[in-house]
Amino acid sequence: MVFVVVPLCLCVSVVSSSILCHFECISVSVDTVLLTQIPPGQAESGSPLTAVPPVSSVSTGAQSLAVFNVADMLAKTRQAWVATPSVRTSDATVQEIFDKARFGLAAMVADNGVMDAGIFEYGSQWVRDTSNTLLGLVHAGHFELARRGFAHVLEQMVNEEGCTMIARGFDSPDREQSDQVGELLHALKAYRDWTGDDSLIREHRAKLLAMVERPLRPEFRDQTGMVHNRREFWERTLDEAYELAYQTYVILGLRDAAAVAEPLGAADRAERWLSEAGRIPKAAFELPGRAWVENGRLIKRRAVNGEPVRTILFGASAALEWLNTVQGAAPGRGSRQFPWFDPRRRPWASFRGPPAKSACSLSAACWVFALKEIRSF
Repeated sequence: MVFVVVPLCLCVSVVSSSILCHFECISVSVDTVLLTQIPPGQAESGSPLTAVPPVSSVSTGAQSLAVFNVADMLAKTRQAWVATPSVRTSDATVQEIFDKARFGLAAMVADNGVMDAGIFEYGSQWVRDTSNTLLGLVHAGHFELARRGFAHVLEQMVNEEGCTMIARGFDSPDREQSDQVGELLHALKAYRDWTGDDSLIREHRAKLLAMVERPLRPEFRDQTGMVHNRREFWERTLDEAYELAYQTYVILGLRDAAAVAEPLGAADRAERWLSEAGRIPKAAFELPGRAWVENGRLIKRRAVNGEPVRTILFGASAALEWLNTVQGAAPGRGSRQFPWFDPRRRPWASFRGPPAKSACSLSAACWVFALKEIRSF
């Protein structure tokens, strides 16, 4: 019999009546598993970590398992958490949120910097998800892990043309997620601001410059200065249109790029980037037929002809086209399948979305955040 203690943060797959645990390159059939939840660096007296009952016999598979010095591991764990920033406050809400962030986010990013979004569903990588997770790590004080995450993003998730990764691949220009540029630059700038380390920016300046300039290219925007493409923010439709969230993060990205222009070796471009960042909100609030505010409310999406998109139709054609893309129809996508997205198997193929204004809350918050320093247009 093999007896294994498994922290709740590990994934365990049930296989018939036994359990198959995966540790690096070792797969072992386990007869008994005890799930435990212990605060970082602590062990209760008599807990499974300090007193695992001896077994009468050892299976063949167990003989290949490594033997760990639990006391040494706990000492190193305590030392690691003592070196991690913490907050002590009488505000229970703030305390809980910060502790969950500093404990949880560190568990989401591997030591090599990889962060799979939706580990129990998608199991893939987006610049958007990784950037926001790394931003949380920065604010929680996990600077070393955040740096490894940024290094992975810049080495593997942004290509030489400045295109950002979507689901472990790179999509066609008319279906890129334009917000990812701003999210990565904002998180990278936060890391630079908190640590003073701009070495990653200097090392990857060619990719970053291509990424900053990419949404300013003619194929991504028109005479208004705003960006548009076929990918709706929530991926419910593939009709060409302007998306509020994309404008927001392009603005934010251009501003943050200007703020780190010196390590980018692009001080001569900073003024132009700020000018372009100001051009988008000017169109968004003043241009007839393109303004993003109507009757005191933000418009989430406008068709390229200027008409507000008040209803999102998520039909089978859009879902099947996306499914074909991730299965390898687009260059660089590979052959990974996502059967849960198949409209032939899920009811959302005939989903008729609510009026677009109901999906504005996130865009509204992002818009206010991006424009917080603007006083006039």
